Amino acid sequence: MFPSPFAFAPQETVLRHIFEQSVVGIFQSSLEGRNLLANPALAQVMGFASPAEMRDSITDIARQFYVDPDRRRQVSEMIAHNGGRVENCESQVWRKDRSVIWIAENTRIVIDPDSGQPVYLGSITDVSARKLGEIARAASAEQLEREIARRRRAEEALTQALEQALIVCDTAGVLDFCSERAALLFRTYFEWETGLEVIPASLRAALFASGTRPPQASTISTPRGPLVFRAISGSANGGVHVFRLEEALSK
Repeated sequence: MFPSPFAFAPQETVLRHIFEQSVVGIFQSSLEGRNLLANPALAQVMGFASPAEMRDSITDIARQFYVDPDRRRQVSEMIAHNGGRVENCESQVWRKDRSVIWIAENTRIVIDPDSGQPVYLGSITDVSARKLGEIARAASAEQLEREIARRRRAEEALTQALEQALIVCDTAGVLDFCSERAALLFRTYFEWETGLEVIPASLRAALFASGTRPPQASTISTPRGPLVFRAISGSANGGVHVFRLEEALSK
């Protein structure tokens, strides 16, 4: 059996091989926000031709890497408050071509063996597909909630309208719609029979005495007392007209 090519390699050589061959993006940066090291996988994720190009291009991580310049400070505070590490921290970042992707980073503070100074060492994974799917589902759910709320408001408005004495008719008095409340007022004030397709003649004359009536309230006298009516909508050139009937405060 042949020995592993790394069986007798120095530890630094093994670590270098893992660093360069890893399919996960790995980085090292200073606490001040300078990019110190990146492996080929990370350079590829970020759209750079090589780790060296990424290192030379990104000199201010807060402004050149994170979409939100304040995100670097937020991540640093999370690391400080969580025992020197952060896991699955999701952020939006800029690629070389200024397109935006979502990443999840696992970062911790370590001591650099060469300088003896604390640095950030971490890994980055592109989670854009999952994150965009979550955002799309959330947007769809929000849109559905808005639609349900809109329909609920419409139903409430319709219910309130049906509780009013509303009629829809043409200038000949032919009814297209008569709410239950309006039918009750017809029976009370005009001895109108439910099921008739034409409003009482005296009411029709009052409603259309001057063409399309203004929205101000008007009053018609009936054998049972005054009845107030108000034009909701209508057209002087025919078509349908909507009126609301109300009992006068005093008969």
